[in-house]
Amino acid sequence: MKQKLGLCCALIHDPDLLVLDEPTTGVDPLARRQFWDLIASVRAEQPNMAVMVATAYMDEAQRFDWLIAMDDGKVLDTGTPAELLEKTGCSNLDAAFIRLLPEEVRNKATFLFVGKAADKEMMDAVRSLTTDCPENVFYCKRLSRDEIKNLMEQCTCLVCASRDDPMPTFVTEGLIFGKPSIVSEHTGTAGVITEGVDGFTYPDDDPQKLAVLLEWAILHPEKLAAMKAACRKLYETHYSKQSFEQTLTAAVKELTE
Repeated sequence: MKQKLGLCCALIHDPDLLVLDEPTTGVDPLARRQFWDLIASVRAEQPNMAVMVATAYMDEAQRFDWLIAMDDGKVLDTGTPAELLEKTGCSNLDAAFIRLLPEEVRNKATFLFVGKAADKEMMDAVRSLTTDCPENVFYCKRLSRDEIKNLMEQCTCLVCASRDDPMPTFVTEGLIFGKPSIVSEHTGTAGVITEGVDGFTYPDDDPQKLAVLLEWAILHPEKLAAMKAACRKLYETHYSKQSFEQTLTAAVKELTE
């Protein structure tokens, strides 16, 4: 509603140029669609008005006539969405942006998606990324115990974007190995994490807020490694056998005394 109000205020004087700086950050998907439908209707009524938008959402960028892909204040490339897809040989703008990044930046991180996505669209997006970015993005339906152990020893950070998991098992396993996680605020783990000490949470199921944390994690692996002791302590405090025994004993006493 605030974004819509701000847009209405900006349009009062019938400007020739409308500048929107990440106008849908933190907005739910339905409100985002409604916002861009409103922009489309305004442009239809005022075809001579230019609209300049900054966004990290590639599905929004797909709507635009001309794109300037930027990273860290530097221009990577310009063109229509179709031209950028053709230049990079990618099937979607998310993968195209990754492909446009300098090689030294792309090689700073490798992503492994594990498990089955909640819906077909998301699964298709993951498969598309593995096809377009085979050097950096991988997918595996399931891992054996030995593979999980090997992964935990190698990775620097885990990500759980679940909207309803009360206790993501792989996040708990990561804590055993002293690995911090980035989790949705809707996971049970989010309630025990101390932000920036033994993990991170992101609110509103907002992919841009998750992206900000991922970027920080990629650029600061040494700070993630320094969280090892705190992560292990979090596990021992809330998830270890001793912790479970103490919690269960206290609950039984409370019910029987």
